[in-house]
Amino acid sequence: MGPPARCNMLDGPASAARRATAAREALLGIFLLATGCGFAWEASDYTLGSARDMGPGYFPLCLGALLALIGWVLVARSALHVDVSRWRADAKELRHSRLWHVALALLAFGIAVEHAGLFVSTLGLVIASSAAGPGFRWRGALPWALCVATFCCALFVVLLGLQLPLWPTFLY
Repeated sequence: MGPPARCNMLDGPASAARRATAAREALLGIFLLATGCGFAWEASDYTLGSARDMGPGYFPLCLGALLALIGWVLVARSALHVDVSRWRADAKELRHSRLWHVALALLAFGIAVEHAGLFVSTLGLVIASSAAGPGFRWRGALPWALCVATFCCALFVVLLGLQLPLWPTFLY
């Protein structure tokens, strides 16, 4: 007879759920690590300055480093429990997710804000993002979009003085 079997705390239904969660955490960690490194890389081209006299690259570098650190911690924490076979199922789930509608709306906003103006671009962003939800109603989305667009214009252009066009450039 061999030695007695040890009780492994990673067996059972709870461990299957933990492995599935760990796979998602690892994917999120990889994404945050890559995004953070990308931000830090791009920020290194700008003047950093110091903590007392911050340059334009200081905040993006710190934010990128923090994102990369959080991503690294997530990857390291989930490395012990990752079930790689779950990644395919999660990737398939992500392909059919409505999250892509929101990501494309953000991309369209970034491209359109310079030519369509902040107000119109924000209206489009809020409505397109709302349309990704299962209970989309124009009656609820349009007033909300008008409020958010008005608030963004007041905050960014009027109060902060950013040089963004409020209205489409072809109107003036």
